[in-house]
Amino acid sequence: MNTPEIVYDFDEWKSLHQNDPEKFEQLKNAYIAQEIKKLSDGDLEVEKRYKNIHYGINMQLDKIKNPISRLAKMEQLLHASLFKLNDALHGIVPEQTPGTIIPFKKPQNN
Repeated sequence: MNTPEIVYDFDEWKSLHQNDPEKFEQLKNAYIAQEIKKLSDGDLEVEKRYKNIHYGINMQLDKIKNPISRLAKMEQLLHASLFKLNDALHGIVPEQTPGTIIPFKKPQNN
């Protein structure tokens, strides 16, 4: 059974946020899940990646309670992502520092 598609309506969502923040959060999460499902086009691996990205963003934003600071953090995350995408499109590979290789000693057989 298909659930009806959630439609974003700014005025309706704004009113809901002001009058029933808990219901707003539920609707927002359902809407995001719906859009992730649409974007992944049935590919479960892609859907998992999108959900993980969303989770990571939420973990960073959940630490911030001030709405203006949250908005600034979202903007920072968006710009960082766009810069990475731009670099990838232009073939720019970030410089990587070589790691230190730690030699393991073979256990001695007695």
